[in-house]
Amino acid sequence: MFAIWFGMIRTHVFRNTLIAVFCVLFLGAEAQAHSKLLTTEPADGAVSVASPSEITMAFNKPLRLVQMSVTGPSGDMQMLDLGDQIAVLSDNFSIAVPELSAGDWSVSWSALGGDGHAMRGSFTFHIQP
Repeated sequence: MFAIWFGMIRTHVFRNTLIAVFCVLFLGAEAQAHSKLLTTEPADGAVSVASPSEITMAFNKPLRLVQMSVTGPSGDMQMLDLGDQIAVLSDNFSIAVPELSAGDWSVSWSALGGDGHAMRGSFTFHIQP
């Protein structure tokens, strides 16, 4: 009887250990595989005295930038021209912007990670009058 009980405990411990190893190796790797936005210029929440000539974004892993827009104080959204950067798998992007007026600005972006995962994000900055 003791041998059967001990064998069942060993089987459950072994099974639970395998499940834990699987979760750490595969699910943890999946969660870490997605690109994350590291820095932007202008920085999120920055206050500037002049309009930036470009917006830069740096990610921790390469991705494909699909869309980027700016929305200004009037609420009008302007799509930015990504040029040939739309086809590039990269971790750094610099996108030219038109002259922006004073006020609060929001930058929105969409991208595809190297694994095909769709991502999006936004950040804001302010231009003083």
